[in-house]
Amino acid sequence: MKKLLIFGAGGFGCEAFTIAKDVGYSIVGFVDSKCSESLPALLLGSDHDIEKIIASHKDVMGFVAIGNSLLRKKVSEDMKNKGIEIVSLVHPTSLIAEDVSIGEGAIIYPNVTIMNSSKISKGALINSNVSIGHDVCVGEFSNVNLGANLAGCVQVGDCTLIGMGANVIEGNRIGNDVTIGAGAVVTKNLIEKGVYLGIPAIKRGSND
Repeated sequence: MKKLLIFGAGGFGCEAFTIAKDVGYSIVGFVDSKCSESLPALLLGSDHDIEKIIASHKDVMGFVAIGNSLLRKKVSEDMKNKGIEIVSLVHPTSLIAEDVSIGEGAIIYPNVTIMNSSKISKGALINSNVSIGHDVCVGEFSNVNLGANLAGCVQVGDCTLIGMGANVIEGNRIGNDVTIGAGAVVTKNLIEKGVYLGIPAIKRGSND
């Protein structure tokens, strides 16, 4: 059985633990400076201990379970530079078309639908009950939250967040570092960095 280290011991880490177990990994433990009260496996140490942890667990692979996109990107790059293979996790209950591309470090939660010719880039998070149509691209380290719907040919930039229950109408583009609020409806291209809310979604603030 393949061995896995999970970087991040909060709520996301606990969810990743469950999905990784369902996929068939043996979880060696978590790496973090702090942990959830309900941590389901051993906290092995922080990222400062990683070289010692790797030496103790040969052939171990890694998954970065940090909700913040920019921090997830940084830790993923740091771990790769230390020689750890970063894996993707796809829950077996999800419906994924055969030609969908899923990048390293991405996670697909239960009950997700992703249709033909779509791309889930490295480090992206696709939460439960998300529906993604044909020819969609979700950018690197972006988060698509519970119950969101991306219609065909939608393009989502890097490090962008699509909120719970949001809907993106067919063919629209969303830029890098954009936040789409829960329940919003995207009816046109939203390229400029910022926070977009409402129906239709309009810019309401900054996400700096």
